Amino acid sequence: MAFLVCISGVVKLGTEVIASRAADYRVPLNLYGALVARSGAKKSPLSRLLVSKPTEELRIELARAHSRAMEDWTEQNRGVKPSERPDPPKAPYLSISDATAEALAQQLQVQEDRGLGLLLHRDELAGLFGNLNQYRSGRGSDSEQLLEAYDGSGFRSLRVAAVNGGRAYSRCHLSIWGTIQPAVLQALVADGDASGLWARYLFIPLPEVVVPLADEESDEEAAVSEAATALLAKACSHIYKLPRTSLTLDSGARKAFMAYEARCQRAALDATVPAQGALMGKAPGKVLRVAALLHLLWCWERNVSGPISPGAIERGILLVDHLNAWALSIHEAAAGGEASDLMRLVHRLAQASGGAIAWRDVAHRLSKAQRKEIDSAAAGAAADALAGMGLGQVERSARGAWSYRATGELP
Repeated sequence: MAFLVCISGVVKLGTEVIASRAADYRVPLNLYGALVARSGAKKSPLSRLLVSKPTEELRIELARAHSRAMEDWTEQNRGVKPSERPDPPKAPYLSISDATAEALAQQLQVQEDRGLGLLLHRDELAGLFGNLNQYRSGRGSDSEQLLEAYDGSGFRSLRVAAVNGGRAYSRCHLSIWGTIQPAVLQALVADGDASGLWARYLFIPLPEVVVPLADEESDEEAAVSEAATALLAKACSHIYKLPRTSLTLDSGARKAFMAYEARCQRAALDATVPAQGALMGKAPGKVLRVAALLHLLWCWERNVSGPISPGAIERGILLVDHLNAWALSIHEAAAGGEASDLMRLVHRLAQASGGAIAWRDVAHRLSKAQRKEIDSAAAGAAADALAGMGLGQVERSARGAWSYRATGELP
């Protein structure tokens, strides 16, 4: 799954899969993915191997091309008054690790000009959600930006001072990958999913198993690993060089998908938990994305413009349904009023203090490893969830700093 998100980031802007021309049912090939695991579960090595490493050479080439463009611009404007110089070329990227909503809007404008997608790869997604104001129940333009980017829609930001009055792009291709702790995720979904943001994500729980490293390894084993790494990089390079294209389904794939789409519609209508209904409503679009990316991986050395096969759709359904089953259980627990470990910690500290607590009070009780993954925004989300359950009150300063006061007892 991690490598599929990696591939989704190198696909050209405008590449799509069409399920129905008559209904104008089409989706871009981007993915929002989150690896869910506790601190110390080797999440970062997995992301480095399957998300960062395969595009390393492509990113180096893109940086070199920008350096050459800057050199040309400098030479062409030698002796030209600064006020008369055109704007210098802006750097495109294949992936970034951090961005405010305003900076992301600027970069997506650059990516559109170059016809490129963008992968937002954040080691800890809790920090990303904090920066993008995601802990406020989906309100505000920051949240809308991510919601609309999932479908490749355009966006206009008027919050960036610029001569042209803001930053805008008419379409985009944004993929997201990162990791998150189960307790943080539980706090985030505790208030439900009114905006549908969490329904757009594929949450991938990392199995809690011990995988010991070998005491010794042979040259042959090292060579196999290096060959696998090279193959992933080669696949990324080939797919990156593909032109923008519109993929379609063959008759068998279309029949299988339409049956699945109807089943998801019924499940969404029958859902008693709104967040579960939102998740099922987004499932068909996820299947199309996954199936199209599998198609590219299977055909990248041949003809990728051919129709998507039933096998790709069937595998997409199996994968999405498997991941959704886990996400549905998270929403079920949240709807039942179950508090996460982080929520319990925040509430206990507030009860013990006899008054309001702030982030610094929580931070002092976290281990060094926990502080790497739980920030003020994550703890604030837990406080908001507690308030939503009627167990406390949250106040925020003009700068967004939160404080929490316990008013009830945890079940």
